[in-house]
Amino acid sequence: MVYHSYSIKKQKKKKILIIGITGALGASLEKILIKNNFKVIGFCKTKRNKKSYISVDFKKNILNSVASNILKKNKFDYIINTVGLYSDQPFIKMSPKNILDMFSVNVFSFLNIILEINRFNNLKDLKIININSIAGIEYPKNECIYSSTKHALKAFTEIFAHQIS
Repeated sequence: MVYHSYSIKKQKKKKILIIGITGALGASLEKILIKNNFKVIGFCKTKRNKKSYISVDFKKNILNSVASNILKKNKFDYIINTVGLYSDQPFIKMSPKNILDMFSVNVFSFLNIILEINRFNNLKDLKIININSIAGIEYPKNECIYSSTKHALKAFTEIFAHQIS
């Protein structure tokens, strides 16, 4: 298991993409990073009146042209993934659509963003920070699908780190 501790130091206009910027964690990170001179762009699921926020439908397996263009035009130094769709419903009570939506948001959206970045930038220069849930380590009761998505994201992150190093 790979755990890293990061300290945020004042940076000279390092660019950061926060995936899930309008959630509580993403919004808190944005404030701290901007205060420390990072240039922050965020992907979010709902349209916001902020120029640096790009609306993305995380349930679709492709990025819209605006999001794709942002990734093409910007060389990001860091990507921080905070996006997550949660459910504590037992597996048997979930619909196939709910299951697909949860995997699309929690796993596939991040993978698609990484693939899109790879089209335009060298991933070896990129620092990827996946902020995962405790459900990616433990097995919470009734969180079968949610926990599965977080375990998948954790496994991907650890294996992918070795592939690009």
